[in-house]
Amino acid sequence: MKRIDYTFMLTLGASIGACPVLAQQNVSKPNIVLILLDDVGYSDFGCYGSEINTPNIDRLAENGIRLRHFYNQARSAPTRASLITGLYPHQVGNGALGKVPGYPAYQGYPNENNVFLPEALKTAGYFNVMTGKWHLGYFQGVTPISRGFDRSLNAPFGGYYFSSDKSLKKNKKERTNQRNLYLNDEEIGFDDDRLPENWYSTHLWTDFGLKFIDEAIEEKQPFFWYLAHNAAHFPLQAPVETINKYKGKYMKGWEDVRNARFKKQLELGLFERPDQLTPRNPKVPEWDSLTQEEKERYDMQMAIYAAVIEEVDRSIGRVVEHLKEKGVLDNTLIILLSDNGGNGEPGIEGRFAGKNPGSAGSTVFLGAAWA
Repeated sequence: MKRIDYTFMLTLGASIGACPVLAQQNVSKPNIVLILLDDVGYSDFGCYGSEINTPNIDRLAENGIRLRHFYNQARSAPTRASLITGLYPHQVGNGALGKVPGYPAYQGYPNENNVFLPEALKTAGYFNVMTGKWHLGYFQGVTPISRGFDRSLNAPFGGYYFSSDKSLKKNKKERTNQRNLYLNDEEIGFDDDRLPENWYSTHLWTDFGLKFIDEAIEEKQPFFWYLAHNAAHFPLQAPVETINKYKGKYMKGWEDVRNARFKKQLELGLFERPDQLTPRNPKVPEWDSLTQEEKERYDMQMAIYAAVIEEVDRSIGRVVEHLKEKGVLDNTLIILLSDNGGNGEPGIEGRFAGKNPGSAGSTVFLGAAWA
């Protein structure tokens, strides 16, 4: 339904094409906020056809540039490596998600034959901030602070939402505790005094990023903020009140949702011609063939996913409002994209485990039927 990758770009006060002119006019260097989402598909925002409530993202698209054709890598780490270096992932050493011994292009983390974006921006006087999912070889010595960032709160791999999630354990293979974060390369626990109580990662990354960029704003220094959300990667978890807003809305089934999104995309002019919607995956059962129990389960899976997306939208609204309050919004370039398309792992049904699906400790995968 939403596999195609997407991005759109918002330019406030400055566009990429106008940058040379700005330089000639001695206008201050634009701030940059680069927001990377995880496993989010082409049609998951209202401005791309979705029924999910994303007013802040839609507003960015309305006032900026919405791209219809955009290419990235097929998986998380390769996209991140390309994005941060401007190179093909194989040149960087991230040719695949994992590593293949004996092949430098697949070593699984960035080599030293490249320049990270914050390293380049630092030479232009930028203050560089990173918050969120890193996934670029933290335990091989490639950390945000070592590669040009001045401030960072990151999760080496991501993959969690609630600080109360007790299911996260020691990762013996990588010799790291999944319940730890890294604040400016200092390992800290989920319950560190510097973190808010009962945090939700989407808002934690935002809280600290806003705090970090305030340092640059105070010093009147241009800043680059790489905000890399782990949302909407599995295990899908979200506040129950947000989930409840969507519960029951997907009982009409994936075929109806798919058709409604495509119809809206045509109305929005996302395609140059009235393309035909591709046939449904033959492995995906017809909605009417499901039992009531199965329908309720799949409805809940999609409701949880929609809630994760809405929380991201709320976070982005906070970013925009903060920039406005600080008087720097008109000189800030905001770019939003996803690392790859919707995630269909581990198959048609996805995964639906835990006492309260969508809560801390539960394991919910969207599955290929919805993705």
